[in-house]
Amino acid sequence: MDKEENLYNQINQYYKFADELNTEITKSNDVVSINDKAKILLPMIDDLKTTADQLIENYIKCLKDKGNHILMDNLKQTLNELIEKIDKCKNKIYELYK
Repeated sequence: MDKEENLYNQINQYYKFADELNTEITKSNDVVSINDKAKILLPMIDDLKTTADQLIENYIKCLKDKGNHILMDNLKQTLNELIEKIDKCKNKIYELYK
């Protein structure tokens, strides 16, 4: 596996993480109401998936045009957005489950 494919697979793990989180939240029978799950957590997870998709798209664009610094900046910005959204989602889960 070459470096680009390995990095692509690593980026794809964010999408897998969002899917697994979605599965765990929807199947759990816990103190968090179904309403809170539907209104708060599931939209956040969908947003994580969308941002992971954008990250993969931006990565592919960077691979096609390796010298383009604007594309690289967009990729970094999208990665930062994804990390912020994961942190926000984590904090909301902690808040709901405490």
